[in-house]
Amino acid sequence: MLWFRRVESGGEVSEAAAYILFEGLPTIDGKTLVADLGWRWPGLASPTNLVKGEDDVGFAIGEAVVLLATMYTPIDSSDFEERRVIDKLWPAARTSLLTHQSHIRISVVLEQRRKIDLMTIATQVTASAIAASADPLGVYWPAAPQLISAREFTQQAGTLPARPIQLWVDINVGKGRAGTCTAVTSGLAAFGLREMEAVDVPETKAELGARLNRLVDQVLAHRRNVADGAVLEVRNNVSVTAAVGQSSLGREHDVTRVLFTPLGEEVSVASSAAGSR
Repeated sequence: MLWFRRVESGGEVSEAAAYILFEGLPTIDGKTLVADLGWRWPGLASPTNLVKGEDDVGFAIGEAVVLLATMYTPIDSSDFEERRVIDKLWPAARTSLLTHQSHIRISVVLEQRRKIDLMTIATQVTASAIAASADPLGVYWPAAPQLISAREFTQQAGTLPARPIQLWVDINVGKGRAGTCTAVTSGLAAFGLREMEAVDVPETKAELGARLNRLVDQVLAHRRNVADGAVLEVRNNVSVTAAVGQSSLGREHDVTRVLFTPLGEEVSVASSAAGSR
């Protein structure tokens, strides 16, 4: 396998990975891949320093290092259930996992402080690799983590330079308790950001999904987390705020919790505290 000198600046680096699945032998036409990158994203730097191995090909795109490694075995999906890998962008994924025989692993490495650029290049290279492939089934995108059909991945990636939120971050919205809704994100950690939770909030699934989609897009655009205590909205006598803390759903790291507080409760609490002094 080919290995590259990663980043000459000496700074920390980060890696993004994608896996393209095939039913038969994995094949990517290198010339088509390079041509598609230039056609689909004309502002992207042209690939340079091409290196080929028996089952690998690598090149540089600006400061990023890209490696495509051919694997003549299925991907290991044994921990998919534990990792809660989703397939809403590829409804037939579970059947395809049973029939696919090989895959190509795409690895992109760039300085850690530029994770949004890293994920963008990984998305672009993966979309062009799909275009240059013979009958790809779909993509395993471990950062979210999710399985995505080849067609859906290409369509979603085509929204760049606008951020393809559905590819990068899974926003899972479901029913909460007593008529409320709950939503969580998965994928923001790949950008060095906190995941988000909105637990048992008084919004519909559509409203809550749209809210988190806007919030995710905002933090990715600014490349920073929402500040602890930030007021996101005040509407209908309800204050929507952000609070950083332990996950309410048992996740390992701190999250950004989206809280809905009736303004009357805030006034009541404030009055009570003032009266007790």
